[in-house]
Amino acid sequence: MVLRFLESPRRWWGKMVFRYAGRNWCAKSTAHSRKFYNIIGRFYDWIYTKPIQGYREAAEYVVEKFIEPGDFVLDLGCGTGLLLDLAKNRAGRLVGLDISWGMIQQARGKMKECPHLDFVAADCRMLPLRAEFDKIVSSFMLVILERDDRRRVIQSLYPLLKEGGMAVFLTAQDDLSPEWLTVEEWVCFGREAGFEPIEIEDRGEYFRVVRFGKS
Repeated sequence: MVLRFLESPRRWWGKMVFRYAGRNWCAKSTAHSRKFYNIIGRFYDWIYTKPIQGYREAAEYVVEKFIEPGDFVLDLGCGTGLLLDLAKNRAGRLVGLDISWGMIQQARGKMKECPHLDFVAADCRMLPLRAEFDKIVSSFMLVILERDDRRRVIQSLYPLLKEGGMAVFLTAQDDLSPEWLTVEEWVCFGREAGFEPIEIEDRGEYFRVVRFGKS
């Protein structure tokens, strides 16, 4: 009974977060987005990562299923570094990219003893990268972009992957809000970029895992 009482607020908060994601004022401006996440960086885990039921478990699933020992991994929109932290003992090398120095500082604080990790402060719509990665992962970042920008970002990831590599997105199910991409949109955007195969898996009440392969 006590467990149900504790989980109920977490379920409610998760639904609220995913229902209104991408609708706030900061999502419509690069400058506003950078300022917002610079400010909220120190509180982000307490507001989102920890209170949302199943968030960490979904991130663990992505890392355990898709990151292989020795992989060169890019975390696109790394935020406070949850995926990086989970992958640090599996990956051979890690790069975390985010538009916000405030978020990167929080991630760096978690990863002090990780010499094979680099951070890049940049806009995902203008990626300053020339490396080829085994895996690219991204968690709940694309929703803050306009749909045309999401399409272009997905297209820009294809040349950054090695043959046989994959891009994996931890996102939310589109019945929670029209801001989240539908299954049909994910498939369309992935195929337009050249990805194949494409796999989409819904997990729990909120989460969706999308995998784009580069065959």
